[in-house]
Amino acid sequence: MAGFSVFAYHMAMKSTMEPLLARHDELERLLQDASVSLDPERLKQLAKEYNELGHAKTLYETVRATERDLAALEISLPQETDS
Repeated sequence: MAGFSVFAYHMAMKSTMEPLLARHDELERLLQDASVSLDPERLKQLAKEYNELGHAKTLYETVRATERDLAALEISLPQETDS
């Protein structure tokens, strides 16, 4: 049952984060667009959103790296038996 909970958590986090990560990538492209630099207010707004999503992206990447590390540890640990 615990495995299902972890799986459900992972899927919920992934489905929540994917649109945010896509928006972060979109903002990165927009901020590189020369026309955006001609509109200081839009530039400020996009940069603020990019920065805010950047924090979420960093946290998500940290969680994913930790999950990978834990999975590697589980593989390397000897399996417990009930003998």
